[in-house]
Amino acid sequence: MYAWIFDKKYLNRFIQHAVIFAILCAVIVFVSLKRLPLKLEVHWLTIINFSFLTCISYAFFAINNVYAKKIKAQSLPFGFFLSFLGFAFLTLGLVFQSSGDVLVILASCFGAIGFSVTAYGTLKWVQYSMKVKRKIRSKTEQDQLTGLYSRRALATHARNEKRFAENTDSALSLLLIDIDNFKPVNDIHGHDVGDLVIRKLSALLKDKIRKTDNAYRWGGEEFMVILPVTDLDEAFGVASKLLISAEEISVGTTDTQINITVSIGVAQWCRGESLTVETFKRADKALLAAKNTGKNKVVKA
Repeated sequence: MYAWIFDKKYLNRFIQHAVIFAILCAVIVFVSLKRLPLKLEVHWLTIINFSFLTCISYAFFAINNVYAKKIKAQSLPFGFFLSFLGFAFLTLGLVFQSSGDVLVILASCFGAIGFSVTAYGTLKWVQYSMKVKRKIRSKTEQDQLTGLYSRRALATHARNEKRFAENTDSALSLLLIDIDNFKPVNDIHGHDVGDLVIRKLSALLKDKIRKTDNAYRWGGEEFMVILPVTDLDEAFGVASKLLISAEEISVGTTDTQINITVSIGVAQWCRGESLTVETFKRADKALLAAKNTGKNKVVKA
């Protein structure tokens, strides 16, 4: 956010703010010397300290003013400017005598308002940053064609699900799903029809699994589903229901109506093994067995 300070294209803006700040300070000090008597009891280190805070507040105002709109926190520079005024009045109140300590009162008012506005601006900045991060994470973790989680998201999710299963001593299972005879669909009807088939199966997976389950596009026409708190028999039941539902998928073309079937391999995670390595291999072997023994079936590892 503050990298612009070191960028040559922002040098002129930095100089402008420095000149404005210097002129502003000179005018305030000149007017104060002419109009107000000096205080003698305040230590000079205190004056230097609050003068430094005044400079810092203005510097943050100048810096944030550049990117305020970009980070959706326009109140942030305004809050720093009010804080600058608060510290400026406080410094003057320490150096000069004013009627009823009006300078200190003004410092308190501007300081309180400045802090509140800055806090609000910071909150908006944090919310914007979190929103941007969520969008970036969504783009990297989501498969663009299907809307399911991508293979990239699997490593993190698998690690979290495995940790949960270990901590709660609960079951954890995995489904590996493959569309039967998918290559002829692409070869005969084209990739657009093939993509439509994949999207329809993806929509079915999202609709049929629980909110606690996660579905992934593993690659091409192959999908994976992680089922937390689900043992092998329960996972077999889920897979059997998905198998029946997949048979109802129908995609119409100009020439014909395409119906599909799927083969599913099911495996339960065992304590001490990797969900994406050992468990996956067993599910993959079960899927291969389903393919080699007639397809359109579920096989348990």
